[in-house]
Amino acid sequence: MKFAEIEDFKNLTILDTRVPDIFERGFIPKSINIGLNGNFETKVKAVFKDFSQKLLIVADKNQESEERLNAIGFKNLVFLEEGFKTYQNLNKSIDMIISINTEEFELDLNFKEEFVLDVRDEEKFNEGHVMGAKNIPVAELSNQLDSLPQLEPIYIYCSGGYSSVIAASILKKNGYHLVKNVYGGINKIKETKVPIVK
Repeated sequence: MKFAEIEDFKNLTILDTRVPDIFERGFIPKSINIGLNGNFETKVKAVFKDFSQKLLIVADKNQESEERLNAIGFKNLVFLEEGFKTYQNLNKSIDMIISINTEEFELDLNFKEEFVLDVRDEEKFNEGHVMGAKNIPVAELSNQLDSLPQLEPIYIYCSGGYSSVIAASILKKNGYHLVKNVYGGINKIKETKVPIVK
């Protein structure tokens, strides 16, 4: 296992494998989050299509992260020895993701015309989605950034909250800072009065 030097923070693509609930509270700017607790292998292959690229890994579980990434073909890895704690100890700036619950989401939609982004696959989107939501699967998001507004809030949801944090981190990395993740995804949104259409 190779460990990172300080200059690696600027020069490498950063993959943070902590669970989304921990990641969103503080992370190295421009990190992409794909937590070990979800459909990790599938999402990593979808988001990081170049298996040969060098990745800086921020993890609570370095060994598990390395083994699972190696197993799907990612070998060019560098790790922070103590994970995010190492970065915090340098007193550098951190980034965060704002998450809201579905009640807040419902209230916001009642008072404003917000941009809503559904990052599930098209098949799931067609089975039922928030009325007016734009569908861009998380695997395609990096190639469709031009279709998103940079100067207005973007509300992101998926099925349960895993992919929406991946998507939020991708947007943050690319300069979209008015991003709000909806806790619980469509599964929780369905419990509100937010209109769901097919």
